[in-house]
Amino acid sequence: MYKKFGFTFVELIVVVAIILILAVMIMPKLTGKTTEAKNKATEGMLVSIASSLSMVKMDNPSVTLYCKLEDLDNPQASPPTEDAGANPATFSNWNGPYIVYNHTSGGTSATVPDDSWRNDYVLDVSTVAAQGYATLKSYGKDGISGGGDDIEHKFF
Repeated sequence: MYKKFGFTFVELIVVVAIILILAVMIMPKLTGKTTEAKNKATEGMLVSIASSLSMVKMDNPSVTLYCKLEDLDNPQASPPTEDAGANPATFSNWNGPYIVYNHTSGGTSATVPDDSWRNDYVLDVSTVAAQGYATLKSYGKDGISGGGDDIEHKFF
């Protein structure tokens, strides 16, 4: 008598169909959590960078605007020579580096980490004089200002 081993074609199709149905049900949940995690990581980094910028401002109260993001890792012996508005500035109490980061790939900034989508953060100092705060931004996944997925952190 001859014994058959293995599965029939119909059994295999049923198993594949079940796996596909489960995948279709699970994938949206997984991708939603990934986006949420990237948003939270970016928000946390915005707070960290804003804290570093605030420390610069506390150490150098005579400087009207904050330093540029790319100057945050300058050593104590190399203070920046202009502020975030590209105005000449003297950071007389520079105690850098205020942030230490080993940049490996991604955006164009050499010192500040990129956001979760490998885009550079943007420091907006246009509101400092009128409203007293600056805004640190990530343009989100699309990398475009106003794309609906921007993340902002306002700080003094």
